[in-house]
Amino acid sequence: MSRWCESWAALCVVMSSLWWPCAAQEAMDWGVSLREQEIWKFLSEAVESTRCSEQGARAIQAHLESHGLPWSVEAAWNIEGLSKEEQRWLIGTETWRKWVERRVASNQEGPIPWSFSATRESRHVLGGQVSIHEFRSRAGGLRVRFRHQDSLQVGGSWMQSRGGWHGAVGDHGLAWGHGLTVPRADMFGLALFLGDAEMRMHNPPRGLIHSDFEGGLRGLALERQSRRTKLGVTLGTGHLGALVMSTFRQHEWGWTLYKTGSDLSFGPHWTAQIGAMHIQCAGALFNDGTAAFRTSWRLARSRSWVTQAALDMERREEQWMALFRGYATWMDPQSGKGLQVRWRRRGPRTWDVRAKGVPSKGAFWNWSFVGNEETTLVGVHAKAKGLRCTWWLGCALDGSWSEARHVESVWRVNDRCSVGFVGMEGRGEVSDAFVMVPALDSRRWSRLPPRGQRMGLWCAMKHEGHGWTTQWTWSPSQQEAFRCALRWRWDA
Repeated sequence: MSRWCESWAALCVVMSSLWWPCAAQEAMDWGVSLREQEIWKFLSEAVESTRCSEQGARAIQAHLESHGLPWSVEAAWNIEGLSKEEQRWLIGTETWRKWVERRVASNQEGPIPWSFSATRESRHVLGGQVSIHEFRSRAGGLRVRFRHQDSLQVGGSWMQSRGGWHGAVGDHGLAWGHGLTVPRADMFGLALFLGDAEMRMHNPPRGLIHSDFEGGLRGLALERQSRRTKLGVTLGTGHLGALVMSTFRQHEWGWTLYKTGSDLSFGPHWTAQIGAMHIQCAGALFNDGTAAFRTSWRLARSRSWVTQAALDMERREEQWMALFRGYATWMDPQSGKGLQVRWRRRGPRTWDVRAKGVPSKGAFWNWSFVGNEETTLVGVHAKAKGLRCTWWLGCALDGSWSEARHVESVWRVNDRCSVGFVGMEGRGEVSDAFVMVPALDSRRWSRLPPRGQRMGLWCAMKHEGHGWTTQWTWSPSQQEAFRCALRWRWDA
């Protein structure tokens, strides 16, 4: 406790010395609209609570981007990519009903409006200080980002869909090839620890604000959809990709090709729905002799039970490597009680298991368990209005103990102003302990520190049509000791 008090006092001293220099400088970043932040927050928390899969969250976001807020609650039945269970969940949420009320109240309200934001970030690292300026803007299908750290980076895209044609120019992402040929990345959560859906359904190209991540591409992407076929191409400096796909009844066959530099890969994929069972298979061959194979299935036995599994195999230099993942989820739609279990195995000796339990809908607390061939961790998570707490306790085979704690609180000064605090501390082997923490206008998953402490403060002001957020984070045991960020945004 004394260490926490000392850290808090030190943080207040550092914050008071840096607040005026940081806040007085013009913010230089442009970001997303308030409505986009609202949608992202709703979907992120839905994935976190396992009520919606990553694929489902992405489908909901794509639908809202194309059609705006829903005119009726029944619009959930028209969202492609959602399972029946996810459609029923979405219709039953209070947020979805509020969005319908807002859309009906203003019949002239269209898709997400023009917005921009500006951010200035100051990072204090060992041996000096680094300043980052970022500007983001969006107007309809146009996205723009300018970021300056050591040099200027320009990103953005323009996206258009009309008459079965879907196109994106600039930074874009693709949901082709099931991740074996054409690279892809997930936007909501991580199946790594959430036990998320392994199904990788097809989606047309989507425009991005930047492509500085795994699966991000830059260039031109174009896809043509008809009743039974889909043809697509992506072309840019250093890469070339193509898609051919055909649909017949409940089956979907396709081929993808991807070339980057001197590396070339191509392969088939197949997706089918047989009753309540979804099945996918995909393969890929590489010009260096590597072969890869992926298969997955998902079975919804009822509104409560969902089971799924995935197998990845790769042959490289005469050796086979395999990774198996199995998931089981049970959730009572009436009481909200739920249990989710994931088991993974890679090779003959490496394995891990994760479980999460929810005692009831809107319960104050839930629990987690993580175990592998070397360590076990038990976590208790509490959540109330304005308060989140997590405590992890673990033990290794050698008898050593590990512990991690996290607390987050938010105070609402009035309808426009809110202030928050987050603190984390860990010691020992806690690499599998995750929490969702605030990051300016959104929330991100973060590992709890294996040693030392991290703290943060933020303040947000929202006015009609615009607002700003400032955040300070302190990690005395990390290489980046202090970070200060200020973001201002405006929505038209």
